[in-house]
Amino acid sequence: MVPPQPTGPAARVYLDVPYSEKDEAKRFGARWDQAARRWYDSRPPTPALQRWAARPEVPELLPGEDRSFGQGLFVDLVPSSCWFTNVRWCVTEADWERLRRPIVRRAEGRCEACGAERGQRVEVHERWHYDYDRSVQSLRRLVALCPACHSTTHFGHAAAIGRDGEARAHLQAVTGMTDDQAREHITAAYERWAVRSAMTWELDLSVLTGASIQPRRPPAAEQRADVAEHELAHVRAEAAGRPADRLQHAAPAAPTPVAKPSGAPPAKPPSGIPGADADLAQLLADTRWHGGPDDVARNAPGIGITHEATRRRETGGAGADRSWRLGADGEATVAEILHKLTTPSRLDRLRRRPPAWHVLHSVPIGTGRGDIDHVLIGPPGVVTINTKHHRAGRLALDGEQLVVNGRTTDYIPKARREAERAATLLTAALTATGHPELAAQLPVRPVLAIVGGRVLVTQWTPGVAVVMTRELLGTLTAMPDALDPTQVGVIYDLARHRAVWTRPAA
Repeated sequence: MVPPQPTGPAARVYLDVPYSEKDEAKRFGARWDQAARRWYDSRPPTPALQRWAARPEVPELLPGEDRSFGQGLFVDLVPSSCWFTNVRWCVTEADWERLRRPIVRRAEGRCEACGAERGQRVEVHERWHYDYDRSVQSLRRLVALCPACHSTTHFGHAAAIGRDGEARAHLQAVTGMTDDQAREHITAAYERWAVRSAMTWELDLSVLTGASIQPRRPPAAEQRADVAEHELAHVRAEAAGRPADRLQHAAPAAPTPVAKPSGAPPAKPPSGIPGADADLAQLLADTRWHGGPDDVARNAPGIGITHEATRRRETGGAGADRSWRLGADGEATVAEILHKLTTPSRLDRLRRRPPAWHVLHSVPIGTGRGDIDHVLIGPPGVVTINTKHHRAGRLALDGEQLVVNGRTTDYIPKARREAERAATLLTAALTATGHPELAAQLPVRPVLAIVGGRVLVTQWTPGVAVVMTRELLGTLTAMPDALDPTQVGVIYDLARHRAVWTRPAA
């Protein structure tokens, strides 16, 4: 309900004025109440100020809000798939002001992370819970932060405008972390960010709807990359003192009705081959997906296994993710080696030639959690790389059998299956997009890359290259050429789309 207004000569009729409209309201006669930190009508009723008439107050404790969630100061990076599309995007400026007031009031104007009262506008930050199984990002709490703590929390934003050094120093000053602890904390935050950024999240804002705030619908998943790029450019321009236009909050779009022709049979969803091939060809023809959520080239090395490690730690506690973190480290090690292969030489850069090799990391397979660690595309064709990390393991290779510390593994059959699955999916996609001759001659080779440990070889495995990381570059560059640069480019451009890998195999 609207709070009781003072009566008598000093009566003040308060207004709901968004920060961006304060100058306009002031021109029409609104005045600022420093104690209440709110604008009011100094000569009520003023017709020109009625557009900012106060609406019912939001309760200080939102329905379902958990004020014990996310205590203290920590780096909490927003997934790139959700940049600029969270609460601030999903409510009007007036409603955001209504939300901000009770949050600041209950915190008594102090920062809830460092406890400081800095004599400046306290900012409101959102605390989120991420449900990995359902891909739901739920708003759990709103918290008041001083600008320094807010900047530290959004460490990626601080880095984008060149203020990451200040943010890190503030993190250490507030938490007492050492240099090494701060470095580990920030690294872990970026790991979580990489996992979350690979997913498309549904927003759960039920704590707002329970407080009579009706959120707008956020931009569609395929639009969020463009929104993020535009808004980030604005943030950087602002930091550099350059003018830049902001995107306007989009109003909820009404669903478009689909008319069905009278008597026409219902449309059959595409499935299998060749129906799905036609859909895939149409999907790949429009390159606007480049750089978006469906572009596998955005995937960081080890993002799939890091996702699983995070999920296991959150469900099983400390230590449950150890082997998965070790696997992620192994994939990162191999990625560093492959980076040397896929980086253009100085001569290539001078002649503006593309690199001879391209690599994709954590390539999703099917609709489950499985992926191929690395897919390398170059003159020898396509190479699928399965990485195994054994720091001080004793490995014995005898043909089809690889034994690690006395335990027989399925590493070799799995590496072979990954190459076969990749060959099936890529040849089908090449055929669908008008490259049947290339599909017919596409070579796909499996590699099993061993990080750490030592291998005793009794007999090499036919068809699968089992190599230590120190031998990886030599093994790859020694493979005979089978493709020209144009063919390499065609395969890479096609292989970048997630749908090529997640569609059912024939």
